[in-house]
Amino acid sequence: GIYSRSLDIPLEWKQMQKRIVLHIGGAESMIWVYCNSELVGMGKDSRLPSEFDLTDFLLHNNDPPHDHVNDHEADETDNVLTIVCLRYCEASFIEDQDHWWMAGLYRDVYLYCTKTTYLQDVFASAILHLDDDNKDGGTLEMRCNVATRHARLGPYDNNTPVNATPDWVVVARLYETPPSLSPSPEEEEANLPEPILIIRSNE
Repeated sequence: GIYSRSLDIPLEWKQMQKRIVLHIGGAESMIWVYCNSELVGMGKDSRLPSEFDLTDFLLHNNDPPHDHVNDHEADETDNVLTIVCLRYCEASFIEDQDHWWMAGLYRDVYLYCTKTTYLQDVFASAILHLDDDNKDGGTLEMRCNVATRHARLGPYDNNTPVNATPDWVVVARLYETPPSLSPSPEEEEANLPEPILIIRSNE
């Protein structure tokens, strides 16, 4: 199907020059995303969320209209988002499980904003040290990728350490005291405290 609607971007997002992202929680099986008639990107991860950076495609007050935007779409507050969704694609046989083939957008679709420097990806690994003298001991390892609007800043670039964001730091905290650690059934894991990551400027 084809989904199309106008977007009214909050004024504070425009004034603070936020990075504006479209989140599509799930779409079966292939999507193309257009903003103001310009192709933003496509996705085939039917069971996984897809995200698209709309910042450079949105019209703001006093912006000239894009080449392919008609007079209606060029209104000061009227940005048009269109999602084209196909029922099948060349990878559909991989997902040929026992389920209803009901194509379309079947999870939440929404916009959110970040600063121009943001946390792009977080990987957390918790390890319980059962062989140690301290039976309640464990480690929590967290790896983060910090990105800017037009560059990904991982730990290495061409095998060379990168320190391209010296004014930004990542802070990890546990805001609750962990209980006594022990192997637990999956249903009990929800009671464990969640780590919270914060990215902040040193300025």
